[in-house]
Amino acid sequence: MHTAVVLGGGFALLCFCLATGYVLREFAPGATAAAALVFIPLWLAAAVANLWLGVARAGYPVRDEAPVFALVFGLPCVVALLAWWLFAAPTARAAEAAPPLPQGAVSRLPPLPQPLDPILREMFDKRRAMGGSVINLSLVRGHAPKLAKSGEIAAFSLRFDAVTPRDLRELVIMRTAQIVGADYEINQHRPLMKMCGFSDRQIGELAAWQGSQLFDERQRAVLGFVEQMSHGGEVDDATYAELARRFSPQEIVEIAMTVSSYYGTGLFTKALRIQPETDGRLTVAGKC
Repeated sequence: MHTAVVLGGGFALLCFCLATGYVLREFAPGATAAAALVFIPLWLAAAVANLWLGVARAGYPVRDEAPVFALVFGLPCVVALLAWWLFAAPTARAAEAAPPLPQGAVSRLPPLPQPLDPILREMFDKRRAMGGSVINLSLVRGHAPKLAKSGEIAAFSLRFDAVTPRDLRELVIMRTAQIVGADYEINQHRPLMKMCGFSDRQIGELAAWQGSQLFDERQRAVLGFVEQMSHGGEVDDATYAELARRFSPQEIVEIAMTVSSYYGTGLFTKALRIQPETDGRLTVAGKC
């Protein structure tokens, strides 16, 4: 009975480790497989403690406790190794299938030095695991790995954690890129706008949205704010009031942060002359 209880505790610990790794997989691809390996030394310590209790406290001979130790330690570890193999295999296949990084310069800067910084390897693996590609913007930012990582976290937070509807955020990004004249951002976000339901005609008329009949009142309120914020930052009371009438304070902050983020990114891509991708590589799209 005692052995069954201990085994149950071992499998419970394994489930906890795997669940923790599963939660962390968004931040560290391969975390679930790694969690299975982390379980093994933890369970070894627990199994040794159980052996010691059997010998020192209960008075069982070591020769009697050894088979129990082998069972108690071995069975959960076999399952942990199987879990590691199951979760590690897709990650390994994805890495093997990943297209090679561009070899030539994609901006004014030289290509990234090889081998890649571990921070960049983790970043690029995460992008691929999320269904995106390593785009030229990431390759250029990679010359400053720590800043690149923090910038990507902020960009993904705007993309995946905001409450403002995704289609409106893409509208904000595209109009901001147009105002800055950031061809790189326009190239990357045109497919995302179409993913979010915007037509080619809407995208074509966005630069002159004031005279277009293709945008509804909420979209026009957002565009009015973007227009003024992107041209010096001063937003008049009437424009802000129209935005505040339709959006919550959180949404207003998200919209303003999206404008400021992509305005800066647009200037960055222009100053360093980052080349738009011509091979189909796209950023992590997510859902609209």
